[in-house]
Amino acid sequence: GHCDTSCQALVGAQCGNGVIDRPNEVCAIGETTYLNQGFCQNARGQSYDEIGARFIDVISGLPAIDSRAAMRDIFFFSDTIGGIVGGYGTILKTTDGGLNWQTQTQPLGTNLELSAIKFVNAQLGWAVGDDFSTTNGVILNTTDGGASWLVQHTVVGGGGAGTIRLKDVVFANAQVGWVVGYPAGTVLHTTDGGARWINSGATVNFDTLNSAYAPSDQRVWLVGK
Repeated sequence: GHCDTSCQALVGAQCGNGVIDRPNEVCAIGETTYLNQGFCQNARGQSYDEIGARFIDVISGLPAIDSRAAMRDIFFFSDTIGGIVGGYGTILKTTDGGLNWQTQTQPLGTNLELSAIKFVNAQLGWAVGDDFSTTNGVILNTTDGGASWLVQHTVVGGGGAGTIRLKDVVFANAQVGWVVGYPAGTVLHTTDGGARWINSGATVNFDTLNSAYAPSDQRVWLVGK
């Protein structure tokens, strides 16, 4: 369906506030054109313009967070359950598709610069980053959907050039996962859900590994610089 230049609702689409939207504004059934701005909004609050090239922030449920904190990663396990991590130890969770976000706590407070978050189901997840008070890399784990986060593993840094920065975490399933980062060759691997993390011993000709993707428990792709 779409709203035409006279804003007549067609095939189940609705026109926002009875105003004239952009010509041929395309909305899916059940979506609504929004305030003469030329984009659609669905029931979960996700908004985008008619060609999908521009995302627009309509979230009003964000909690107060440290203004210095940059958000680094977002991951949704389902349409409704997702998480965000960032600087100064920030972890946020939503259970309503992003309409509202709650702050979650972890044991290292604001010393953490968190870079990545992943969940394999609604309860089991990991977040990684670095503790800038110690130069250590840190892997956090939750088994209760983020109600509590614990330090699962610490990669001890040597200070200065020996600072460990963990950039990404990926799990093929609840048992097999990888963590990558800085410096070169930082590839950690677990086959028991993180009870043990070992250095994979991989030879990697990169200064930093920034991201990982694991289509199966036997194959992982790494990218960096």
